[in-house]
Amino acid sequence: MYKTILRCCDRYTGIIRRVAGFVSIGMITVVVYGGDGSLCSELYITPDDALDIALDDVGTAYVACGGAGLQILDLTDPENPVLLGEYPTSNGTMSVDVVGAVAYIADGHNGLRCLDVSDPTSPVLLGTYDPPGFVDGVVVRDGLAYITDGFIDAGLRIVDVADPTQPVLVGSLVTDGMAISMELDGSYLYLTEGSRGFKVIDVSDPTSPTVVASRPNRGGGWTDSILVQDGYAYVFENHTLVIYDLADPVNPVEVELYEMPAGIYINDFSIVFGTLWMAEGFPGKLVGYSMWTPTDISEFPIEFELSGIPIRILLGETALYVTQSDFGFADVPPDQWNGIPGLNIITDFSGCPACHADLTLDGVLNFFDVSLFLSEFSWSQPAADFTQDGVFDFFDISAFLVAFTAGCP
Repeated sequence: MYKTILRCCDRYTGIIRRVAGFVSIGMITVVVYGGDGSLCSELYITPDDALDIALDDVGTAYVACGGAGLQILDLTDPENPVLLGEYPTSNGTMSVDVVGAVAYIADGHNGLRCLDVSDPTSPVLLGTYDPPGFVDGVVVRDGLAYITDGFIDAGLRIVDVADPTQPVLVGSLVTDGMAISMELDGSYLYLTEGSRGFKVIDVSDPTSPTVVASRPNRGGGWTDSILVQDGYAYVFENHTLVIYDLADPVNPVEVELYEMPAGIYINDFSIVFGTLWMAEGFPGKLVGYSMWTPTDISEFPIEFELSGIPIRILLGETALYVTQSDFGFADVPPDQWNGIPGLNIITDFSGCPACHADLTLDGVLNFFDVSLFLSEFSWSQPAADFTQDGVFDFFDISAFLVAFTAGCP
């Protein structure tokens, strides 16, 4: 276990300030940002790439660790995770979901595996469904497991797991391209297909999943990550974030498009308390954009450098979890695979003192911080909302001057 401080790489610290500290909504309490542009994280090192994570209702995490299989962690105290048990596999555990006392793992060439985890120290295999191809994604809802096959022309399969000892295929859909990533929302499943864009699939009848809408890829590139939340789909394709309005799922309407710098590759999205988080690939970063509405997202991201490549982002009751792999990609030479596979557990800002007036993040309070504040204030940007009340007035100016006069710790 390593204590790490993830340093913010962007100078617009004020974008962080609006939700700095502990934020509570119901039973969920999570610290998302540090006021000085740093973020404290525990890194639990896993035996292989941490590719996915699922949480149950009692603080237990199930981590898909590639060639090392499944690891089960007690996270009731997130700052002190404890390994409870593990289930080794011979192929590669790519994804995991958990419902009740059963964990469902997408186990590559070994198909779908259903595990009894009522005793997390000793998971037991209940049943398997082993189709041709390579199962690399799984989502379980209402007794049905939706699994994706990463092979070309393989697609989506729907498996009845009401009896996890005898999983039974009930429906399937052959896709045009590789089934990459999926999101299930109500009776619709949203599936990305690499070079073929993404599809909206009606799964109200699981025996006959039907494509009701599709959006092609732009410029012959690649569509990978997708997030569906609050009536919008966030799709990453060709270094571009495209946002669709899903008011009518059979007719997704593009409402916004954000161009990313060349070379950016996004593995996952998560929206946490008004911030769109992205798991950015090589080199590994956790990137956040302040988001007021899906069509009003800050153009200035905050970036936290990680010790590996972030793969999945998941919000728990008391922490934000980010799984990561080492730098193991086909286009990266093996001698550069110097990352650390593991699970980032973000809970606190201990040892991360704030210096709110240092907007330029250079450790010095000077004219440039004042100039930046005045610029942000004139445009009513979050950086200037020092009272965090959503109003830009004299009190923000006064609060900035107080912080500026106090200096940095």
